[in-house]
Amino acid sequence: MKKIFIAMLAALTALFCLAGCGSKFVGEWELSKVKKGDETIKAKDFKEAYGFDISKAMQIEIEKDGTGTMTTNDGDDKDSEDFEWEEDDNKITLEFEKKFKGAKKMKGKLKDDELVITFDDDDDDVTYYFSQDGESDDEDDDDDDDGGHVSKAKLKSANSNAKVIFTAIERESCDIIADGGDLSQIKSLPHPMKVSELDTSNKVQNAVYDAMKDYGCSDDSYVYWEIDGNYNAAFAQYSEDNVVGQYPDCETDPSAEHSIGYRF
Repeated sequence: MKKIFIAMLAALTALFCLAGCGSKFVGEWELSKVKKGDETIKAKDFKEAYGFDISKAMQIEIEKDGTGTMTTNDGDDKDSEDFEWEEDDNKITLEFEKKFKGAKKMKGKLKDDELVITFDDDDDDVTYYFSQDGESDDEDDDDDDDGGHVSKAKLKSANSNAKVIFTAIERESCDIIADGGDLSQIKSLPHPMKVSELDTSNKVQNAVYDAMKDYGCSDDSYVYWEIDGNYNAAFAQYSEDNVVGQYPDCETDPSAEHSIGYRF
């Protein structure tokens, strides 16, 4: 199995690496599993063979400004290269500044909240799966609700969107403070609101509104946040289809039930 993985890793890095797709893919991505034909190398198999987590083998950081960094690790050596990326619907193309492991470009797509990269390796298809939180995929997640509980995929997406809200607030608050602006603009929401209900005349609410639109979030999804006494975001929440995500202190248990507006 070790030889198979090394061959696949070499093939991937020879074709360069990528992650993400569209605005939804801005962030840090880590390898979660690899499929070659009928064989799947999952986190447990990988660690037994190589002694370190599969998430450390390949990592991709995609920035909102159109740049990013790809890092590979074979256990002995690390290699990284900067790239620029462009999106087209549900697909992404990464173009490296220099040839990375012999290649300049790579393409990928999103599927069920994972970044999926597939290419031909001789006669067999090799597929690489990346997740944004580095969670190993030792079992296939069910994207449907089960007994009223949400799937991991939906919860991960809600947590990710909460982080987007938190980051948008922090950036806008920083700008207001640095510019000597009106600090009264930096305040908690009085109650959870739909994206469509946000007051775009308020700089912080407008920053969140723009971030939600950039990430393709529904106008009917709910957002909520609280600001501390130093004009910093205390926490942010995002809810869609009754799934509540939070940042920081994200919920990781799909069976846990929360109401938006109350910190976990």
